Amino acid sequence: MSKYSSEERIRIYEAALCKYGPKSQMQVAIEEMAELTKELCKVFRTKKGTAPEKEGLIDEISDVAIMLEQLQFIFSLNGMIEERMDFKIERLAKRLGL
Repeated sequence: MSKYSSEERIRIYEAALCKYGPKSQMQVAIEEMAELTKELCKVFRTKKGTAPEKEGLIDEISDVAIMLEQLQFIFSLNGMIEERMDFKIERLAKRLGL
């Protein structure tokens, strides 16, 4: 459970958007996704039987999640993403026979 309410998160995202601008925040989102990609590639390089480095994955997944929330805010997509995710998860469940 986050210690920040959705209203507090939006307030922080508004402040970031005012300070840095949408173009800059979109660039940061791209950079964070690239860093997550790099961490995931490290998982493939780990030796068999060795656990992946979770701290790096946690950091990068958190960064990407924050930036995805900011992108939803920038493009006024709040609510639409959850609906589309429900549709896609339902489709996946059907493909899996669940």
